[in-house]
Amino acid sequence: MFKKAYAKVVGATSAATMVLSSAAIAFAQGVTMPTKGGAYGFPSIDSAIRSVINLALFFSLVLVLVYLVWGGVQWITAGGDKQGTEAARGKITGAVVGIIIVAVAFAIYQLLFTFIGATGNTFTLRET
Repeated sequence: MFKKAYAKVVGATSAATMVLSSAAIAFAQGVTMPTKGGAYGFPSIDSAIRSVINLALFFSLVLVLVYLVWGGVQWITAGGDKQGTEAARGKITGAVVGIIIVAVAFAIYQLLFTFIGATGNTFTLRET
């Protein structure tokens, strides 16, 4: 009974994750890239660094969510097989740990850039 309820919760969570992650695509339609400035359309090296870090965090989160969905599908298709559910549980646990790691990395990134005085796409060092 517990296994069926847990499988339903994992399946519902996986489905909700898929639906919520697709909303980011809809919100990205209003984004415009800078056309003036330095190389490759970035106004400065600072904004290029921020863009690369943001892109790396985004792709790592996408990979972790794919791993979570993979674990959920494996759990559902295990059909009560002990080894299959244990392997799926390991994938789900690893994905949750990965989400935590990405969230902490993002928090450190934001804290670091706030601490050094980065606002928007430029660095303005604070005077002491």
